[in-house]
Amino acid sequence: MIQDNQLLEAFHSLPPEKQVEVIDFIGYLKSKTEKVRVKQREAYGSLKGTFTMSKDFDEPLEDFAEYM
Repeated sequence: MIQDNQLLEAFHSLPPEKQVEVIDFIGYLKSKTEKVRVKQREAYGSLKGTFTMSKDFDEPLEDFAEYM
């Protein structure tokens, strides 16, 4: 894993406009991670009540009658 000192040295060796890009990129990575977490939380149970299973769901299919 990269050491904090190495990271700071590399950051400070960049010109100021590139340092701004690095900071923006870090913000982008953070927001991307937060959006994934939010999506996962919203997904659980989001389809509840939107469909029903037919009563004969577990019954054998007519298409496979010749194989049984």
